[in-house]
Amino acid sequence: MNNPYQQRRNQNQQQPKNLRPGLVNTGQRRVRSKSQVFLPRLVNRNMPFHQSKNRIAVFNLNWKDKISKLLIKDWFHVLLRVHIVVAVFTLILIWTVAILVWAAIYQLSDNFGNLAVDCGLGKKNETLTFAAAFAFAMETATTVGYGLPSGSNGFFEQGCAHIQAPIYFQMVFNMLFNAFMFAFFYSQLSKSETRSVQLVFSNKLIIGVKDDQVYASVRCYDLDSANPLVEAHARMYMLDHRLKLKPLRIVDPDDDNGAFMHLSIPQEIIHEVDHYSALSPRSMPLTTTEKNSTRLNLRSVDSTTGSRDEINCPICGETFATYRLLQAHCDYNKMIEEREEYPIKISHRSFVMPDITPISLSEVQQHVERTLSEIVVVVEAIDPQLSGTFQALQSYKYDDIEFGADFEHCMSVKENKIAVDMERFHNIKYDPENSFYDCIACDNDNGNCIPCDNDNDKGNDHDHDCVQKQYYQEEE
Repeated sequence: MNNPYQQRRNQNQQQPKNLRPGLVNTGQRRVRSKSQVFLPRLVNRNMPFHQSKNRIAVFNLNWKDKISKLLIKDWFHVLLRVHIVVAVFTLILIWTVAILVWAAIYQLSDNFGNLAVDCGLGKKNETLTFAAAFAFAMETATTVGYGLPSGSNGFFEQGCAHIQAPIYFQMVFNMLFNAFMFAFFYSQLSKSETRSVQLVFSNKLIIGVKDDQVYASVRCYDLDSANPLVEAHARMYMLDHRLKLKPLRIVDPDDDNGAFMHLSIPQEIIHEVDHYSALSPRSMPLTTTEKNSTRLNLRSVDSTTGSRDEINCPICGETFATYRLLQAHCDYNKMIEEREEYPIKISHRSFVMPDITPISLSEVQQHVERTLSEIVVVVEAIDPQLSGTFQALQSYKYDDIEFGADFEHCMSVKENKIAVDMERFHNIKYDPENSFYDCIACDNDNGNCIPCDNDNDKGNDHDHDCVQKQYYQEEE
């Protein structure tokens, strides 16, 4: 059987050497290469507007004999996962079966015990029918004040314990069952999980470049913007080709401060692809991750802002926040050591700054293509109406990622009110300098750039200035 992974890898390797990474020459049109990771989605997009039902597509194997006892310990929460329609019919069925059981008990109890005493459950000298017993059991289940089928209250008399006992136990059962029903339906109807439906994510995750820093970003928005969520905060994870879930640190909103957001307006969740990131193809020299394949869950920006030092001087072991400070340190010590005639090999005089070229978008794209299965974004918040915490999930496979792009602005002012255009919420625009598309059409009016639909769209219509990317060698 042909291996689809091997076929796709061979297809990517056959692209021309001068073809920009991330693109494949199909003979007619240059398109982006495909992912080399073939794993199913962890979070399926099975809701309108490119959203998910916030369920993780993971199931357990070989668990019934070993783990079922654990589920019995948490039976109430297991029942809450049952669909409410199924739960309603199941509870009605249980209640009906209980009535039938109590009816049978009352029928068997008729004329049982002291036959000289008329307990009034049935007519004197007549056998209690099942229909009358069922009616009595149903009456006992729904009320306390009633009359017996015989029209008397004889079961209060001495010697009628065989009637009083079933009535007592049925009333105890009904009180407990009604209490459970109330708690169950309240828990079902008040679950804050359904509030997550109104929290929407962008269809695409973008990986772009800003100030020579590669970053990944998604957009999120609460449709019920007039009633803000409480303490909304975000997390981001990467599922790699080995099915390992790795956290991705967030810089905006800052996860050092809890990554709190106000989602009444669309907000971006941004992860910087630095040398600590699981999306990074390589580490940076002279840092703590240079020889650490496990990639500590840190952020390079924390060193840049002075929160800690991550760059080590290989000569004296002193640490610095930036390469600029390391270079200044070495230059200063080199000047002193030259005057003091220190040996070159063991002094700063021998130091040469290694290649500190920033991680590029092309490097990230190739690394993501080879290793990424999925990026999962989690937003947690508290519903202000019921004070319940809920999670909203969205996932992005390789085909859901756009490189060298940015989100189109979707907010405006209409009738002196701030408005969010949901038709433009998913829209993205492409950076002509960093996009992986061979042709970018830019709108003269708003500056937005999009890929050319076909070869005939290259600047011919819609008042577009088409920018032909010079990333390929045209076939002669």
